[in-house]
Amino acid sequence: MNRLIQVKETTPLFLLVLACLALSPQAPAVCQQGCDPTNDNTFLGDDALLNNTAGIRNTAIGFQALFNNPSGSANTAIGFTALFSNTTGSGNTATGFLALFSNNADGNTATGYAALYSNTTGRGNTANGRAALFSNTERKIREQQTTIAELKKGLQSVVAQLKEQDSKIQRVSARIELQTAFPPTVVNNQ
Repeated sequence: MNRLIQVKETTPLFLLVLACLALSPQAPAVCQQGCDPTNDNTFLGDDALLNNTAGIRNTAIGFQALFNNPSGSANTAIGFTALFSNTTGSGNTATGFLALFSNNADGNTATGYAALYSNTTGRGNTANGRAALFSNTERKIREQQTTIAELKKGLQSVVAQLKEQDSKIQRVSARIELQTAFPPTVVNNQ
């Protein structure tokens, strides 16, 4: 058979298949849902709790909630990418879009859009509201502790100066009292 005739006969079939594929409906994304009875985990949402290997008693609801959590336990993440970066943190509750997004610490509660978003190592925080404690990080806490220590040193210096001034005032007051109790006597020998 002539190659030119063969191509002409298959071209309409190829175009028909291509047209059918182009016009066919797109397959919708499948929302994952399930339970992990071995580790007592529950998840609902695309890629929710996707990378969990050893974490137990976690609940993840929402797109990529608890996405990077291989071993953190007893966490609850509800919302788009809530507790997204958590790897080992445990006992956290994140409710809201991007809540506790960068977290990798224990015992935090964040409720609201991007609440405690930048928290990485701070423990035992509670943030309620839109972007509440958004920039909370261990580094900020150390910076604040350093500032407080510097302020305490400065305050101690001021207190020492005040004590010195008080001592001088007391000495001057004592002299004045002495002078008023025993006024100087002027002798006039004329």
